[in-house]
Amino acid sequence: MPSLHRQDGIILVNTPFSYEYTLNRPYLPVKKASNLSQSAADSAAPAPRPKRRVFRNIFFLLVGRAQGAVFTYLIVRLLLKTLSIEEYGLYSLLLLGALWNYSPLFQFGIPNVLNRFIPEYYASSRLGLIVGLFKSVVKTQFAIAVGAALLVIALAEPMSKWINYPDSAQAIRIFAIGGIAFMMSRLYQSVLDGMFRQHTTLIISVTFNTLRLIGIFIVAQYFPTLVAVFVVEVILLASNLGIYVLAYYHKAFGNPLRNIAGETPAWKPIRKFGLLSYLNELGVSLLSMATDLILISSIAGGLAAGYFALAHRIRDLVVKFLPEQLLAPVATPLFFSEYGTDSARSSANFGFALLTKATLFISLSVGIWLALMARPVIVHLFDPEYAQADSLLIVMAVFVFGSSLRFPLGLVLQNAERVDLMIYSKATALLKIALGLWLLPKYGVIAMVWITELAILAQDGVMYYFIWTRIGHRGDPVGILKLLLNSAIAAGLFYLITPYFDSLIGVIVSPIAFVIIYFGVNIVHKPFRKEERDFINAHIKYPVWKF
Repeated sequence: MPSLHRQDGIILVNTPFSYEYTLNRPYLPVKKASNLSQSAADSAAPAPRPKRRVFRNIFFLLVGRAQGAVFTYLIVRLLLKTLSIEEYGLYSLLLLGALWNYSPLFQFGIPNVLNRFIPEYYASSRLGLIVGLFKSVVKTQFAIAVGAALLVIALAEPMSKWINYPDSAQAIRIFAIGGIAFMMSRLYQSVLDGMFRQHTTLIISVTFNTLRLIGIFIVAQYFPTLVAVFVVEVILLASNLGIYVLAYYHKAFGNPLRNIAGETPAWKPIRKFGLLSYLNELGVSLLSMATDLILISSIAGGLAAGYFALAHRIRDLVVKFLPEQLLAPVATPLFFSEYGTDSARSSANFGFALLTKATLFISLSVGIWLALMARPVIVHLFDPEYAQADSLLIVMAVFVFGSSLRFPLGLVLQNAERVDLMIYSKATALLKIALGLWLLPKYGVIAMVWITELAILAQDGVMYYFIWTRIGHRGDPVGILKLLLNSAIAAGLFYLITPYFDSLIGVIVSPIAFVIIYFGVNIVHKPFRKEERDFINAHIKYPVWKF
């Protein structure tokens, strides 16, 4: 008889066989799950693979991204009304630029190690290895984070002059303290995601965003200064870390798993992977908007940095709904757990082709819509004072698919444990900086945007070349060409009607109009192969994937 039990707050049904989703096998029957204990883990019989609840987790991610976008939009509106253009530029440079994009420089590949190995350990029920790995890296990360924060605090004065904000030393010191909490939170989130606890991370995200909105609102009403904004952000980052720690012990290793003893992982391949991942992160950080903001601020000044910061923030708000943002926390551990073994890597091309086209299918549509609606979006949804940032947003939007492609390309290289090939592709970051120093003073901020986007596209090309020649996966080039052609046709058709959407109501309605056009073109000229359509339709309630 089926029985009911509660897991992660969800009522599940135990039947003689449970089914779990896989990328290359639609349904795989596994034995009925039972309570795991150390004795069971040590028994001679192979442990049942834990359920990964993929589509339920994707639903939680969709909800999480939606609520995150709403909260972020409201917070940005408050900040634009509270801070000057120059202050918003500094806020973005430190919190959104340096903290989000440069903190990996002080993490030495540790989050990537967790993302890579925990799903593999979890899929085979080697929970003791998860405990042993995490206990080791969390201590190392804390020591490094504290050391990095002390270094930034000591160098705050020269750093403020370097970025052309001479009065920002106090804000830099406050931001450095928040960096400790931010880096530690990433580790706990990696563990929860690796064990498919997206339901838990969604609750944490909603809690953090709610508190952050309340905090920024109080500052905007009663303490409208940049320093007060930073103080609130740091307090909330510390609170967020505390919630993650509690969730880790309660959800990831609560009863009956709490007493699992830590096992010693095979450190040699882990250290190698971590080192190569770190070298790759160096390139990612250099290619990020943080480098752009630093160059723009130091060369063109705070006003230019403010315009660039808002354009990039709008871009980020929109791309929260792109596949690499929505699917990465689920698709990454799923891909590694499914194709991470030596015997399974040769069959990863199907997953690679499907992820690549799914990524482009959404990112191309979002980028085209945002490029054609850039000025109305800024004027009607944000602040007319920033209207001249529309040219920056147009270029960012047109090339948004380049950033999206890094997800499936990087996933395949990491799965093959060829992070060294990813490192070579980051040479374009050095070229970006050199061209920025040369062309930014001559042609202004728009030159920096073009340089960055083309550098990211070049990096994608190098990564794909290595995947094709070294790993043997081609994906589906014909399907990609069809997507590009369909996107160009949809862009031309939508451009003819954009004048009708130059209002607040028009901006809100315009995505619906574009989606109708875009979907219609792709239904007529299908970019996905029949086996891919059948695969997707097999895992959703209705066979609606007609593209």
